[in-house]
Amino acid sequence: MQTETVKGAPGRRMIVAGVVAGMLWVATGTVSHLLTQGSGTLARLGSLMPAVIPSSIWNWPVLWAPTVIGLGTVGVALASVGVASLIRRGAASAGLIGTWFSVVVAASAVGAAIDVFGVLADLPLVGLLAFSSSFGDVAAIGALWGLIAGWVPALVAVRAPRTDPRAPRSRAWLPIAAGAVLVLFVVVGLAGARVARTDNAQQAAVAGGTAPPQGGALPDPYAQGNAVPTVAPTSDESGSTTCTPAVATLLKGDPDAATGHRSLAIRLMNFSDQPCTIEGYPDVAFGDQNSHDLAVAIEHGGSFMTTDPGAQPVEVPPGGTVIASLGWDANATAGALVTTTLYAAPLAGMDRGSWPLDLDIVEGSTVSVTAWQPDTTGGGSSS
Repeated sequence: MQTETVKGAPGRRMIVAGVVAGMLWVATGTVSHLLTQGSGTLARLGSLMPAVIPSSIWNWPVLWAPTVIGLGTVGVALASVGVASLIRRGAASAGLIGTWFSVVVAASAVGAAIDVFGVLADLPLVGLLAFSSSFGDVAAIGALWGLIAGWVPALVAVRAPRTDPRAPRSRAWLPIAAGAVLVLFVVVGLAGARVARTDNAQQAAVAGGTAPPQGGALPDPYAQGNAVPTVAPTSDESGSTTCTPAVATLLKGDPDAATGHRSLAIRLMNFSDQPCTIEGYPDVAFGDQNSHDLAVAIEHGGSFMTTDPGAQPVEVPPGGTVIASLGWDANATAGALVTTTLYAAPLAGMDRGSWPLDLDIVEGSTVSVTAWQPDTTGGGSSS
């Protein structure tokens, strides 16, 4: 005599349907991706298939893509079985329509999870713009795929052998397991998306020649840090100047080196037809390869290669320059945060200008800065 399925139990039918749904989901995503990599008719055919697995995931670094895709497959399978088990709490069988509906919900849920970790990955970079019009697209594609293909696992469920009536009556853990897998899917997907974004940024930096030539760490778009302030947090109350931006400008010199030591000159040029005066120390700051404020200790004084005369009023004739120097010890740069931008102002409290400049000033370095003094070097300079 044929037995009926026990209410509340997942049943062999539901489990088989879940496995088929997961395999069909990953197969659709794989075929769609492979076809779109081609050209002509194949590419057009691939574009017509629901891209349940976004093309960006397929391009993730080794291990991340298969891991996330594998979790998505398990997520579709478990979620479809979990939803079907909830439907069966009030019926002996989920039936064709109920199982079909569970596949739609499962594929949409996995698509929504992809949308979530995609937004979370972009949030530190673009803020609320991460919630763009594309948010929810993968969830909608998943639902569409479920409507188109969900009848296959549903039909399998209807035609599969029934469950032994002696099977346990409760499988409440199924929805919980499905939820846990989806949460894990989001966490791993977020990590994979960040690794992929960092890897792409580093490859672009190397290809574009913007990687730090000093051997520092490659740029990291997710690195934590603050932008270099455009004005120093505090003013130099001991300094004074009539060489305002209206009459004078800063010029950057070229770095100089001795064994284990470095220096860099900064000049202030008076481009007006009247003399101006300045007294004090220039304000400097350093930006790293991630465009963040590099933690560097600034000291007023001389170094191995520079001499500090102390703050004193210096007159800058029309067309003339005064000079100040930075001095520091050479540093190991391999894998470090290094200086890629120099920021400077005539005095602390004035607006800083900036120059792209690769220096072996690394995080934690100490840089000595001399006061402004007459320029007797006759050296060239650049703005």
